Amino acid sequence: MNARPPDSVLRCTHHFGAKPSLTFEEAIQFLHQLCQGPGANLTYSWQYIDRPAEGDIYVYFQVSAPTPLIDGVQYLDNESTYRPSQELEVHEVRFGFIPGIGEKEAGRVRKRYRLVHGGHPSIVLVHYMKGPAKPVTPAMNVPVRNYPLPIINEPPMYVMGEKSGQRVMAPNTVQLASQQQQLDALAASRRQAAGLQPQVRRQDDDSDEESNRVSTRALAVTRFKRNHELLAEIFAVNAVANVKGVPSPYEKANKTELETKLASSYSTPV
Repeated sequence: MNARPPDSVLRCTHHFGAKPSLTFEEAIQFLHQLCQGPGANLTYSWQYIDRPAEGDIYVYFQVSAPTPLIDGVQYLDNESTYRPSQELEVHEVRFGFIPGIGEKEAGRVRKRYRLVHGGHPSIVLVHYMKGPAKPVTPAMNVPVRNYPLPIINEPPMYVMGEKSGQRVMAPNTVQLASQQQQLDALAASRRQAAGLQPQVRRQDDDSDEESNRVSTRALAVTRFKRNHELLAEIFAVNAVANVKGVPSPYEKANKTELETKLASSYSTPV
């Protein structure tokens, strides 16, 4: 088994979306929710946090003493630690940028939140946001890690509660087929106990998806209207294009002769 990359973290497998800003109160509430109820049943796996976007939120389990977090971002400032309240600890670093993608300003901010009282101290909430910026010189544009990142093939695991330490193994094809057979057998036994006939899906002659959602009459009316509109558009275009102009009886007449005849008709007495 290959050694686990040192810049990987035991990250929560749940996707938390993005949030432009996060207050200290919201961070405290977030961390409390991760330590109880459904949040305590979330799984974690060894993954990377790499080149995050503005507003991204990550959660990871700190398995050892606090260490610098490598996330693919180059920071021009040192990380500072402070406690805005008795229960919350914050690690903040500013002036970050992602090397190699053309960023000319370092304006990324990373904050790591951890509960020191009233929660699980190993659960760390990470939030990325926009902050004050500094210019980036070409000499600074050096990646902070080597790419491509090594692949980590380890199953997720629980980190809290009664299942703490248990791994979640992905079911293979045989297990899935066996589970499906068990479900089918259970459904058949329930139908038999209720005196019902097995449900057989009727095959319709018309395989149009619309026939599965509407009645025959409604389907016929809908199709008639749709076909009528399509044909109307086709015939409207072709009717204009194919209309042949009626030739004028004066098309080949001589203008001078017509004017002479017209003048003579007015000069002839009635």
